[in-house]
Amino acid sequence: APRPAQSLEEIERAWLDFHRQCGPAMALPESALPPTPQPKVAFAITHYERPGKLVDALISAARQTYPNLEIIVVDDGSASESARQALTQLEPFIARAGGRLIRRENGYLGAARNTALAVTDAPYICFLDDDDYALPELIQTLVSAALATGAEVVNCLNVFMPETKRAEVIARGDGHHHKVCYVPIGGPLSVAASENCLGAATALIKTDALRAIGGYTELRGVGHEDYELFLRMLQAGMCLEIVPRPLYLYEVGRPSMLSRTSLTRNFRRCFDACRMPADGAASRDQLSLALGKKVAIDAHNRLWWQYSLLPTAALRHQAMAQGSSREDTLALLIKLAVAESNQRLALAFAEDLRSTSTGPSSDEEDMAAWHAPAPAALAPTAKVYDPRLADIRLEVGLGRGEIALDRLVALAGAAGALPPEFFPVALSVLRRCEPQRDQARCRALSAALAGKR
Repeated sequence: APRPAQSLEEIERAWLDFHRQCGPAMALPESALPPTPQPKVAFAITHYERPGKLVDALISAARQTYPNLEIIVVDDGSASESARQALTQLEPFIARAGGRLIRRENGYLGAARNTALAVTDAPYICFLDDDDYALPELIQTLVSAALATGAEVVNCLNVFMPETKRAEVIARGDGHHHKVCYVPIGGPLSVAASENCLGAATALIKTDALRAIGGYTELRGVGHEDYELFLRMLQAGMCLEIVPRPLYLYEVGRPSMLSRTSLTRNFRRCFDACRMPADGAASRDQLSLALGKKVAIDAHNRLWWQYSLLPTAALRHQAMAQGSSREDTLALLIKLAVAESNQRLALAFAEDLRSTSTGPSSDEEDMAAWHAPAPAALAPTAKVYDPRLADIRLEVGLGRGEIALDRLVALAGAAGALPPEFFPVALSVLRRCEPQRDQARCRALSAALAGKR
């Protein structure tokens, strides 16, 4: 059977000898160097339904330069059969790396991290999400900073890793050369209460301190569990330090757990964690106002970023701008609807624009270039009395909703163009409908209206 020409031990000795020969002449012998403490660190990776990305996170854990490492993978209730099978296949790899896999019911990030905390006896713990990637010196650097400062929490910087370039960035391993987009400064508490200047979740934390504070709060469907934890630790008088180096890759460019949760609820959990003085009603009002403003800004920025991924980004960004007149906004929405091939929506906006405009506009002229019906069809229908609508209103008033709905369907199917009075009458009929009983009639009405303007 094929086998290496040299054993792994021989290869390792050869490399060590090479480095000793190339070392500086004045280097101290190994026996003269003071021993460096290497406390045990639990490296906890939380996982949910992403086994492919978990493999990358595990490899990044196995490549850490820090030797005294315990790898813990917590699966937070992955439900798909494919994820479960993948975890079963990965379990031997995790064991070979000196780690273990823990499966638990879904409880969200706070509960998953508390699970890892409960099973380790290490004096330090560091968390990594399954879609992020730790650079090799992450743990070594954080431990060195923790021993030098005595801080209960040591955080760091990260660099963004676009999902579309994930494999490329990981393969290059050049995270240090990318732009750092988020620079936490570690406080002070007066700033941290309204702005997350404390860092992201991947931080080295003393397990005794984490247990003393009660671990993470376990809220389902709410983000910012790390921000809230660091706030509580600062309020308890604990120390948080920042290593000013990017030490892991943070995946962006796709819907994440944080982007899918409510901004208001996320920041409310941090607001609730802030302890105010007994007479601090004014401070509480001020903080509530500041966080509310931040939620509004972050919601606007999130939507801006989501639109920036679309082909019609420029038009959508323009539509988000403040201060446009109603006519200008409608004209812009017509262009956007046309660009996204939504002709019926463009027609609706054009009808609205025509009803509010005092004269012809270039946007209305542009409509003729793509609008199939004759231009005369865009003219508003004259308001005329229709006795059929009066009959329908009478049937509704007498409580005969089924008859009224049948006549409404017949009128919608027969008329060429529907008068504006049709719609409030139709709404009054539909409000009297029973959805299950009148389902077929409602479908017929929908089909009749599908070709109408």
